[in-house]
Amino acid sequence: METNTFSKMCSKLFIRLIFLDVACFVLCAFGIAANSGNAIRILLQLCCIIVTISFVYPVCHKQGDLDAPFIATGHRKDSNVKGLLAGIIGCSPYLVSAIILVISRIFGVLPAFMNYYKMINSFFFPYLYSLMPTDYNVTEIPFSSFLLSLLVQLFIPIVCMFAYILGKHRFLFKEVVFYKKKETADRA
Repeated sequence: METNTFSKMCSKLFIRLIFLDVACFVLCAFGIAANSGNAIRILLQLCCIIVTISFVYPVCHKQGDLDAPFIATGHRKDSNVKGLLAGIIGCSPYLVSAIILVISRIFGVLPAFMNYYKMINSFFFPYLYSLMPTDYNVTEIPFSSFLLSLLVQLFIPIVCMFAYILGKHRFLFKEVVFYKKKETADRA
């Protein structure tokens, strides 16, 4: 009897993202408290992106690698959006926070939710800190900044989709980076 690998992948992503969210929040809180300059914020954002990719990518890549033989033999359907769906399900608390932010922008309720949104989505805290200053409430920030703050929700599902596709095709970055050409015996 085959277990549901999709639900396992979603639950692993969800648990990793919750742990990662707390870790990024602590990292950004100490980094911004020490120095809130633009260079520190850019460095913190790059660190958060690298850590996020390194936590999310292996789960989806491994599942794509495990699904490859089943897809090749016809036991499973080939789906390029499986990683995207797993990323969306794993990011569900963050997507709900984006929906609440939109509702608070449209209807004017919870005007201070913007600060909670930045803390909930701490993967992008330095980026959101730059887009949405703490002096304003959610209805006072420019519409372009508001849209850009919502677009960060697409990052993790897209990383999950590409990781699953690359895993399904058995593509490994370490083989590309650390590839050594085999020496032939006739060269010696």
